[in-house]
Amino acid sequence: MAIVRMLHVALRVTEIARSVAFYRDVLGFSVIGEVAFRGAATGRALGVAVDTLDGVLLGRDGCRLELLRAEASADVPRPTGGLSHLAFAVDDLATTLHSLRDRGVTIE
Repeated sequence: MAIVRMLHVALRVTEIARSVAFYRDVLGFSVIGEVAFRGAATGRALGVAVDTLDGVLLGRDGCRLELLRAEASADVPRPTGGLSHLAFAVDDLATTLHSLRDRGVTIE
């Protein structure tokens, strides 16, 4: 298993605009891109109970930070996890997953 590079850190936030303003205006990050997903397929694709996901990717000094905000419809419980994460590029995904399992890591 070899991590080729760190891709980004993702943080779940409650208010995208306020969070972007803090990281951009106070800490000096630049906005790289934005995404918005709507509909029931959003949660299925992410493996979490949400139907709305907004994200903003920011960068500074080679560091990438992804801010994520998700909502569930009234009949779905408010999502509690699954969005904050660390993202890495690896040289071989199958070998990496096998190595992690051998070390006792549960793969979801």
